[in-house]
Amino acid sequence: MLKNITLILFGFFCILIVHPIYGEEKKETNFSMEKGLVFTPSSTSNSKTTSSEISKIQDFAVFIPLSNSLCLSNNPWALGQTRLVEDQVLTEKDCFSLQLSVNEDGYVFLFSHADNGKTFRLFPNSCNALGNISNRLSANKILSLPKNSKNELMAIGLDETTGKEHLYAIIVKTKKTQLALLDLIEEIPDVCNSEADQKFSANYLQTQFTNFKKVYSTEFEWTSFRFNHQ
Repeated sequence: MLKNITLILFGFFCILIVHPIYGEEKKETNFSMEKGLVFTPSSTSNSKTTSSEISKIQDFAVFIPLSNSLCLSNNPWALGQTRLVEDQVLTEKDCFSLQLSVNEDGYVFLFSHADNGKTFRLFPNSCNALGNISNRLSANKILSLPKNSKNELMAIGLDETTGKEHLYAIIVKTKKTQLALLDLIEEIPDVCNSEADQKFSANYLQTQFTNFKKVYSTEFEWTSFRFNHQ
């Protein structure tokens, strides 16, 4: 589970705990995710994209500091970073950041999902957990999270809960399509609501995203990433 996040992404947590983001001042709102989070590049996207269609999601990635000894510091990235690969193992000593880029202008959302069914909307959220950032993302621009009040890249910590962590990223091109997705978005608890106990299966989420893609094929795209929290 993620630890200390005022911060992704649709979701996964075995247990969600509110904690401050590593490196962030305690006075700011933070939240913690159960189990780790990870983003997957668009090349491994679960969405159905034809060979002639360019994916709307350019890249969805998770990065960890070269040294996890810096996770509790004010600059976790001082020595550099490395990109996670699918199913890589992280422990409660690790921390990470998220990065998303798109090929078309649109509105992006991040969710998390844990083995025990705990699911949360990571971004956007009601408490600016990952930073006070708009979910409107322009083509070829990079969204990096979490950010502190100075717009500096921080890191998301992990707690002692173990299991597979799934992260989901979606993009909708217009506000009209965003409204069509509103029921699903509101069905998934805001990560700022750590007391929420709604549970969903990974298959349920993926089915919802897949069905939405069939209806709004030119307006919607989704992808996911998974890592192991041990």
